[in-house]
Amino acid sequence: MNWLDLLILFIIIYNIFKGLSLGFIKSVFYLIQFILAILLTKRYYPVLYGYIINNPHVYDIFKNILGIIIKILFFSKIEKDPTFLTDIISKGVINIVINVVSILIVYMIVRFLLGLVLNIVSGIFKVPVLRQLDKIGGFLFGIIKGMVIVYIIFALLSPITYIFPDGKISKGIDESILSEYFIHQNFIRDFFDSNDFI
Repeated sequence: MNWLDLLILFIIIYNIFKGLSLGFIKSVFYLIQFILAILLTKRYYPVLYGYIINNPHVYDIFKNILGIIIKILFFSKIEKDPTFLTDIISKGVINIVINVVSILIVYMIVRFLLGLVLNIVSGIFKVPVLRQLDKIGGFLFGIIKGMVIVYIIFALLSPITYIFPDGKISKGIDESILSEYFIHQNFIRDFFDSNDFI
């Protein structure tokens, strides 16, 4: 069991306790918020991606920032091999980064707006349920949510392992006991793959 396995367990256990704390009713409202955010992000992130790609000024900003980050992270490697940065960029890493950033930006905006609406709705519709049943429902919800979050993390790690197959993250995934359950049959990655996410 390595650091990645511990991270997976921490995420799932944390969400189990959070589900128990919130209960089933509040968890359902958060689930609705999460699902709607994913669906709306799927629908609208290509718009932001297209805007960035087709706007030379914005695209150059991303390219320059990415170049700086790569130079900092791989300073010694670039010193030994000056073509390393060019090779990385030629692999299309900028487009992958822009894709990921577009998804994250749209998701956060949509999640925030839906949060405002759903908080109002949850305040209006307070359904009385047995406390014990509410806790059990929250527990089950926490397990599901924790696993979905892990699937999302592995979907975001996929392009990194493709670009840096010998990196620490790739080695961590290879040595992880639990990662095989989340990396190969990743429904989150497959969901966005229709828009060439990865």
